[in-house]
Amino acid sequence: MPQFSSKLIRGAIGDIILLILAFSSIYIVSEGERGVLTRNGAFVAVKEPGLGFKVPVIDSVTDMEIRNMRIETPVHVYSSDTQQYKAAVSVNYDLNPAEVERIFKAEGVYYADRRLKPLVETVLKEVAGKYSAQRTIQERDIFGAAVRDAIRAEA
Repeated sequence: MPQFSSKLIRGAIGDIILLILAFSSIYIVSEGERGVLTRNGAFVAVKEPGLGFKVPVIDSVTDMEIRNMRIETPVHVYSSDTQQYKAAVSVNYDLNPAEVERIFKAEGVYYADRRLKPLVETVLKEVAGKYSAQRTIQERDIFGAAVRDAIRAEA
């Protein structure tokens, strides 16, 4: 009788392991995201929204949001007349689905923190240095457009 019990237990453990492996081979990429499939940490492919399958343990899928997102960052800047002020900058951005591979390889999933925030801070400081404090207030639309255009040119 003990042999029967040990075989039953081993069989149950084997079944549980197979179930775990089967369920860990399934992934879902949500609409508005792209899945980045990596094998042992190396880029393999960008996956479209929907159900997909991967090799358990070896492959992993990281979701990258492509919808419109927003970052906010405070920046200390100087105007051309050496007035210091703190600007609260909000940037709305989205990732081009065709650029997900390049961005993942260059910046990873933390694109906004690694690339966008430093870029926004640098551009804002450069543009603010061309405007007097009074002109920044009086021509805020022109100033904002200059910042936006400079960010787009660099991003």
